[in-house]
Amino acid sequence: MRKTLITTAVSAALMLSACSEQATDTTKASQPTAEAPTTMTKAPATADNALLVPSPLQYMAPQFDKFKAGDFLPAFEQGMQEHKAEIAAITNNTDAPTFENTVVALEKTGAILDRTQRVFFNLSGLISDDNFISVEEQVVPKLTAHMDNIYLDEKLFARIQAIYKNKAALKGEDLRLIEVYYDRFVRAGAELSAEDKAQMRELNGELAKLETSFSQNVLKSFKDDVIVVEDKAMLDGLSDNDIASLAAAAKAAGKTGYMITLVNTTTQPLLSSLKNRDLRQKLWETSAYRAMDTNSPINIKIAQLRAEKAKLLGYPTWAAYSLGDQMAQNPEAVYGILDDLAPKALEKAKVEAADIQAEIVKDGKDFTVEPWDSSLLRRKSTRSKI
Repeated sequence: MRKTLITTAVSAALMLSACSEQATDTTKASQPTAEAPTTMTKAPATADNALLVPSPLQYMAPQFDKFKAGDFLPAFEQGMQEHKAEIAAITNNTDAPTFENTVVALEKTGAILDRTQRVFFNLSGLISDDNFISVEEQVVPKLTAHMDNIYLDEKLFARIQAIYKNKAALKGEDLRLIEVYYDRFVRAGAELSAEDKAQMRELNGELAKLETSFSQNVLKSFKDDVIVVEDKAMLDGLSDNDIASLAAAAKAAGKTGYMITLVNTTTQPLLSSLKNRDLRQKLWETSAYRAMDTNSPINIKIAQLRAEKAKLLGYPTWAAYSLGDQMAQNPEAVYGILDDLAPKALEKAKVEAADIQAEIVKDGKDFTVEPWDSSLLRRKSTRSKI
């Protein structure tokens, strides 16, 4: 009953708001004891690579105007090499583990790698050219293996564990930080047997590849899943500026007419203005089902591997694992929120649907409201009440 009500509420909300969404994770390696290699295709790190030095801008904001396509691979390579050396210095420290020589030291590692990751994955989530795709395909498995080598390192975890066992001596931010580190290591598999660690590496490696393919397919859909309109009359409702932009997009792509491309939001802005219902439906469906053919089998495989990973770590489901370090902490708490929210959301959705349906009748039309109608007609309904 609970799941049926929640599903009904979510379906109604989707119909009225026309939302759709996608997601991801990372990680890789193989041998149970030996570290997985993390060296990429050799590329020289040049002195003018802005990723290799802290930004002089306020708050160290990235210098996007200085980054070149060829900067990323060498920066990733140097970043991982330096990070590996910094981690080794901590694990090989012969002094007894303390908060300063282990946790604080860890906090100070990986500056170049962290800077490079933040910039690259910010840009790769927006840019789908061949260079970014190639770098991502090379670097994600290496990054995954690199992080596995850290979180599955027995010597490093032993130091974290020793500090955690004496955490009563810590307070404030120091106490919270050791708790966070200990939890991260355990959730990554630090307490697993050598055999299970090997399996974790395999799972992480496969997930990293699949999740990279998933995100690249979504980005690729913004180029491939376009709608070309030849009859300007079909664009009724759009502003002159919108129409001019669509014409310019078509011309730039070597096409005739007007080209609508998807935007990476939960709904397509043009749906609130387009009067042509068939075109609205086509735009909504193109957006809602983007990359479905390529990503559906990937989604199934990701779900299977995540379930295996959760089980390996002692969790009944991936949901239980992924919520373990979140505010809700477990699926039951989430269902508790939804049990309270779903009936209210459903009632609100029914009222909105009735208002929109009334607007349809007022316009002399005879159809039942669908997701591609809601943005336009909700706006009309709201205006009529003012």
